[in-house]
Amino acid sequence: MSNDDQPARVDTTHYPCLKLNVPELYADKEFVTWLNSDKSNTATWHQGGKPSEYSDVFMWYENGEGSDSDMPEHCWDMLVDIFDDNGFHQGVAWLTNLEI
Repeated sequence: MSNDDQPARVDTTHYPCLKLNVPELYADKEFVTWLNSDKSNTATWHQGGKPSEYSDVFMWYENGEGSDSDMPEHCWDMLVDIFDDNGFHQGVAWLTNLEI
């Protein structure tokens, strides 16, 4: 195999992921309205309507800012408090809606 046949080198970076089970967030009417809105460009498996256990949300977070910081302010503030309490300053946040 010649060098021309080698796959291109891919630059990678590892970041932490914090998984949060926050059914209280998914029960919040303003959060659900945001999640179902056209303004929400969040990474999710949510299909619209009432959130289910498959409505996970994935977002980038970095020191108080994030890809989904446009959600209702009280929801974002709750998440930032959780991030701070867990020493999570940068990475992917994975929000789940599981009943335990």
